[in-house]
Amino acid sequence: MKPRIIIACTVLLSLILLSLPAYAMVKVTLFGPNKYEQIEDQYRYYEETFPAVPGEGTLIVKNGKKNGEYGLEEDVIIKVNGKVVLGPDDLDDDIFRLKIPVDLIEHNIISIALGENEGEDDDDDWELGGYIKVKVTQYVEAEAAAVCGPEGCKVFSEGDLSGVKFYAPPGALSENTMITIKEGGFSSHPSPGTVSAGPTINIGPEGTVFASDVFLTLLFDDIDDDGIIDYSDVPEDQISAITFNPSTQKWEDIEIVSRDFINNTVTVKISHLSLFSTAIPLSESDKKIIVFTIDGMSLTQKFLSLIDELATGGDLYELFDTLHLIAVRLTFIKNT
Repeated sequence: MKPRIIIACTVLLSLILLSLPAYAMVKVTLFGPNKYEQIEDQYRYYEETFPAVPGEGTLIVKNGKKNGEYGLEEDVIIKVNGKVVLGPDDLDDDIFRLKIPVDLIEHNIISIALGENEGEDDDDDWELGGYIKVKVTQYVEAEAAAVCGPEGCKVFSEGDLSGVKFYAPPGALSENTMITIKEGGFSSHPSPGTVSAGPTINIGPEGTVFASDVFLTLLFDDIDDDGIIDYSDVPEDQISAITFNPSTQKWEDIEIVSRDFINNTVTVKISHLSLFSTAIPLSESDKKIIVFTIDGMSLTQKFLSLIDELATGGDLYELFDTLHLIAVRLTFIKNT
């Protein structure tokens, strides 16, 4: 096989792999830390709920102080979704911290019981003021994630999606909900007549509906800050924002409330969670030119020129960066 063909196959495979979203793992506190005190000669029971992404999480229990003061010795029972994860004999006052793997579902119930059940004999001398602190965490596959409740919240993305922001004012949610921010992926393309102007953002959980408007900040591509959307001749002020409607399986326009041409972002009002993106319009005569040309060359010409550069000692990482840009900007337009 000729070297040029081998290189072409390698680069093409890299192009495909680079076009797929690579999610980071972020650590999210799902519950707590909450403090539970043991009161002498009293049985105390607590039951609370928290959201999660179905999968494994970690229950973290801190027992009093590090020096052993105020630590509980026994008769502590913690259940997650009805399963005992910390039994009455698992704690001792010389154990300060426990980390216990737990199985989580979308909506979870945690119960904490301190002291013996009512009606049982109690021969222990409990230390007045003894306490535990309980927290549940989870690593989530996303660029950003947080638990958002009726009090409202802000979620900021970093890394590849730095600049994406989610804001829910107080009252927008009726219960605690795990909000996740991911890149939507190469297969998520806008409707006919438009081309994406930035990354597609997947805000979850999909289908969540808010009692009032919340706000989402999206990105658009203008790396050279020339006021023109990259790989197009469309000015920034012609940007629109769109969202995918799962019910109709179509992309729909959404209201832009502000534009930031310095940081290359737009902020939109949203009433549900789904896929979101910025977009630019294409006329019928411009569709094939903009979508299938890069730097004035056809996609085939551009691809072969990159291969020639690599074969003659070009910088592999620089070429991969260029290929990645091409991959995320490719958009399939129906009926063209």
